[in-house]
Parts: sequence; structure tokens; C-alpha cells
Amino acid sequence: MQEDIVNSIIAGHDTLGLLPTGGGKSVCYQVPGLMLPGITLVISPLLALMKDQIQGLKSKGIKAESVTSLLSYRDMDRILDNCVYGDVKFLFVSPERLQNDLFKARFALMKVNLITVDEAHCISQWGHDFRPAYRNISSIRELKPKVPILALTATATKEVVIDIQEQLAFKKGNVFQKSFSRDNIRFAALEQEDKRGALFRIMKRHKEGSAIVYVRNRRRAKELAGDLIQEGHSCTYYHAGLSNLEREKAQDEWIKGSKKIIVATNAFGMGIDKPDVRTVIHYDLSDSLESYYQEAGRAGRDGETAIAVQLFHLRDMEEFRIQLDRNFPSVEDVKMVYQRLADSLSLASGSGQNETFPIDISELSSRCKLDVFGTIGALKTLELNGFIALHEGLSTPSRIQMTCNRRQLDDLDPDSSPMTKVLHLLIRNHTGLFSSPTVVREEELGRKAGMSTKDIQSALEQAQLTGLLEYVARKGSSSITFLLARHHHSDLRLDVKAMQERRARQTDKAESLMRYFMNDFECRARQMLSYFGENVKEDCGSCDVCTRRKEKGKDQGLWSKDIKLLKTLIKEPISLDDLKVHFPLHDPVRSQLFRWLIDKDYLAVEKGKVRWKKEKLD
Repeated sequence: MQEDIVNSIIAGHDTLGLLPTGGGKSVCYQVPGLMLPGITLVISPLLALMKDQIQGLKSKGIKAESVTSLLSYRDMDRILDNCVYGDVKFLFVSPERLQNDLFKARFALMKVNLITVDEAHCISQWGHDFRPAYRNISSIRELKPKVPILALTATATKEVVIDIQEQLAFKKGNVFQKSFSRDNIRFAALEQEDKRGALFRIMKRHKEGSAIVYVRNRRRAKELAGDLIQEGHSCTYYHAGLSNLEREKAQDEWIKGSKKIIVATNAFGMGIDKPDVRTVIHYDLSDSLESYYQEAGRAGRDGETAIAVQLFHLRDMEEFRIQLDRNFPSVEDVKMVYQRLADSLSLASGSGQNETFPIDISELSSRCKLDVFGTIGALKTLELNGFIALHEGLSTPSRIQMTCNRRQLDDLDPDSSPMTKVLHLLIRNHTGLFSSPTVVREEELGRKAGMSTKDIQSALEQAQLTGLLEYVARKGSSSITFLLARHHHSDLRLDVKAMQERRARQTDKAESLMRYFMNDFECRARQMLSYFGENVKEDCGSCDVCTRRKEKGKDQGLWSKDIKLLKTLIKEPISLDDLKVHFPLHDPVRSQLFRWLIDKDYLAVEKGKVRWKKEKLD
């Protein structure tokens, strides 16, 4: 599909390219970007993804730059100037930067040949990784109405495909879709009481190539990597809480092959093009089938056989449902989080509009007596309702270590300056400052000292210049921009209907994911492709379901025989008890068949009676 997509862009048509993970999406904008005069704008959601793309282009002698939230005003001004007057061919930008006045002013002056939206599913509220800032992309088109737009994604359902084109204001529908099928990947979902033991057995059996083990939280990434190392495996781990240096080291060791296995959260993998990944194991559940398929699709990019295994237990399903509830707090909780947030920042009613403040999400969670997921859910709800913009950057916190001795501090008058006040506050509230680097939170110190966060930072910087301590300021901390002036929490107008619809969509996605793993009757590949709207008649023959069927000597004729027997028994609604007499549901194979027919909506069980809903099987 790459050539078709490139030709469509060269002809000036708005284009949506749907290519599976590993399908070579970047070539689709790089080739026309180089063929056409001017610069290509690439809108991308992740800094790591931009970095990888830019390094790849620069290694080929192609000039590429990026504009992100990490740049100073001066650096952004310089880079945008080079894009207007220099020979930069590719400019990568995060969607949040598009509304910056400086960016819009310079973008209007650029000779642009193409606007590319990478990971385009993020623009749709029906997508699995919705980013509100993506909704503003269409406004940038107004500055360059004749420039074609290219949207690229690896995973999108039919409704997401329609929504992407509408949100990006396509002049007319134009979709190039390659089948999402990955024939070289053998999919499996294994229900295991001892997931750790199952992981060790799989790793022992499949030693060739590289492997990724996906987990849901940072603690498990570190612990599981340690366990694998003890088992004799070459392993490292990766999550967003590591420093930039630590993340780069782990990624480089894995890519270069000095570490065979990487245990990672979903912060890892997007844009990684490592051909020899033979094994992808999901130790925990993903957020959706789209996420799962995208992550599993990082296996076998070289076209050789690979495996993708989901390990699960029924308690995982229950925890997943509980987690889903936490992600969607009540209207009352959303208003309460807004009030606690504004109070912690000392914002008076009517103030704060367009101001950005660093926040500590874990500390805010503690104030609100909610878990972190509930707090983030509330903040995202406020973002979707237009009150704030949330910038998550769960990275390295600030650290302090004293380089003076205790007696020197005792000699300083705490009331003589802001610096000495902060130093004495540190001594009263933190232990271990003289022996090792200690994590501190500037907002917390500010509240206790009655000082602003900025003044706390200045005091610590002064103390460092004086030689009293080492201060390593945090990097990538979360922040909040108040898009509207502070409201009284009781005056917040939330779109309750939209909140309910969003929850319902996420619940549907969660149920689809769990049905996929629990359905061990139907071919995995057919289930997955059906979810993405592809009608596949033949089984893959290699997934765990197909393999198990072969091992048991069960061919399609025997499944058909059982279905015919059921249809004979259920000529009209029949009680479940009567059905069990003639069709023994205690048999695991027939139980799977019965459950599959219900999942596929061929059978209905209502008030203890079973009836056929559809006459013809697909």
C-alpha cells in the first residue's frame, strides 16, 4: 500500500493510510516529503517517537527538527526560523504545540508540502488513545488549505476510520487499507494460576531472537526483570519513571542485543523497529484490543515466525473491571478534584486563565482521598470539558543532598532569608539528607513555608550556588494549564451525557478485550480481524485455538455436528435444564461452543430459557 499512498499524496489528495504495525508507515510521508519542494509537518504524540524518527532521518543526511514542550522560547524561535528560511525538510511537532501563537505565526510563513498526522487514531474519541489536543489539528489546515493531509495509524475500527476523516476535514473520503492480518504471528491466550511460572517456561522454550514482556505498572517491570535475571536470562526493564539516561540505556541494550528481554510498561515500543523480536508476552491486560494488537504486532517484523502470548487469570479480569470504574469518577468527585487542585495552587475565583502550574498528581490524589487513577480520570474529564489542559510527565522528581555539615546549618538564622528558611524546613521534614539524595516536592515545601513554588526553587538554587547542597531539579513533571479562569466548583458545567458515553465506550472496549481472551473456541486471528471489520472465512491454523483443535482431532465437521444437534433441540425456546439432558454442557468442549454461540449473538438465554436469535451462521 505504500506506493498507492505516496501516489495519492503526490496527486494532492487527503489520504488515510491503515497499515499494520511494522507495515512501514513512516515511508508513506518521508518519500513524498522528499519528492515535493518545501517542508513536511509531522504531528506525533510521543517525544520518544519523534526522537527516533529524527535520528533516522539525520543518519541519512536529511534535515529534520522538532518543536516540543521541552524547548525554551529562544530555541523554538530559532528552529521555526530555520524552517521558514532554511532547508529543513521535516518538522516534528506535538499536537499541544499547534495552538502556540509563535508556532502558528511561523507556520503561516512556511512553504509546506504535506501535513502528516501520525497515530491518527488519537484524534477520535472512539479510538483507544484519545488525545484532546488532536482535535485542534483541523484548525491548522485553515492556514494552509491547499496542502494535503496524510493520516496514518496501525489500528482503527470502522467508526474510528470515519471519525478520523471527519475530524481532519478531508475534502472527500480516501482510505488505503492493508489487511491487519499478521500471518507470521502465532497468537495465544493462556489462563494460568501461576503466571510467573508460565512466563519462565515460555522464555525457556523460546530463546531465539529478542522478547518483550508487557506489564501494567513500574514496580512489576522492575521485579519481573529481576526474577528473569535470577532465572539466568539476559534482561532489562523500561518504564516512564526512569530518567532519560536510564530509559535510553535500557532501550539501547535491548536494540543492540546485549539484553535479550525487556520488561516494559506500554510507554515502550511505539516507533521501535527491531526486526528480530520473536516473542511478545503480555503479563497483564492491555487497555483495549487495539492496544493489545499494536503491542503484539511488534513481534515478527522481519516476516519470520513469532509468538504473541497473553497470560491471564480470572482475577485479572475482575481487577480490570475495578480499574475501569476507577478511571471514571463521579461528577461529584470531578468537581471535588477541581476544587482541591485550585485551592492547592491558591487560585482565587476568576484568576488563573491561561496560566500553567506544575502539579504532583500523587500528592493531589492524597488530598482528594482518591487513588491516582481516579484523580487522573477526573483531570482528563475536566480537560475534555475544556476547563484545563493536562500535561502528564511522570518522570524523575527533584532530589536534594546536603554537602555541608549539620553544625553549619544550625549557625544559620532561619528568619534571615528565604534560603535559610527553606533549609531549616528541609531539616525538620526530611531524614537522610546528609547521607544520600532525597526526593523532595517543591509544592509541598511551598505550602509549609508559605512561599510560591518558584520562590522555593530559587532558594534551593541559591543554596546550591552557596555550596550548602546539591539540587537536581525534577524533569518532565506533570503540569496543568487553566484554559478558563477558576470557577467555583459548584458552578462547573460538565457534559454528563458525554461522560456517560465515554464510559460506555470504554466498557465496550474492555468487554471486547475480555471476550477475546476468554473465547477459546474461535480462531484468534478471525476474532481479531472481525473486530477491525475484516470478514475472514478461513482459520489461521496456528493460534492456540486452532492448534488445540488439531491436537484433539476436532475438525470443523464435528463442530458443525454439535451445532446441528443444538438447532434440532432448540426448535423453540427450551429450558436450560432440559437442554442439559440432551446436550451435556459439563463437557468443556461443548461448553466452549455454547458460550461462543451466545457471545456471537446466535443464542440468547433469557429467564432460564434458550432460544436461537439467528438462523444462519456466518
